[in-house]
Amino acid sequence: RDHCVTGVQTCALPIYAASLTPEFDWQAQLGVMHFTGLNADTTWQGNLQINHKAERFTSSLSLGRSAATSGQVGGFTTSNTLLLQSQYALSERSNAGVQYAQTRNASLTGNRTSTLGANYSLEVTPFWRFEASLQRKTADKPTGQASATVVGINFNYAHPDF
Repeated sequence: RDHCVTGVQTCALPIYAASLTPEFDWQAQLGVMHFTGLNADTTWQGNLQINHKAERFTSSLSLGRSAATSGQVGGFTTSNTLLLQSQYALSERSNAGVQYAQTRNASLTGNRTSTLGANYSLEVTPFWRFEASLQRKTADKPTGQASATVVGINFNYAHPDF
């Protein structure tokens, strides 16, 4: 392969899942990724997720590692991610939740992004769902910091015949 051609080759990630108790379960994926090109490397990739389910409350913790573009011409790096999520059923038709995510790109010093968000959803009819979300996103990079506030409003239509 030409030294200027870059890419990522990954193997299939087998999934292993198990219930620890009726309230807790977990799943794991593990594999190998191979970067080609100028920064050729072989390393592991995968995800570990732990879930908790109660009558009206669900939460999950996820730790993962995957391939990401490095921001350099044709380059790739590993990306490590932490994700925390919680949802609470306010009623049979509505729920509210919060989530936090943080991602760090391994080969780029000081390259970190984080998102803190909240959401609300309401089943208006059996076919229509209203969703609102608010997120605060920040990015810390060697060249500086950036942030944004994102507001989302969605109306979703889902018919069982489609």
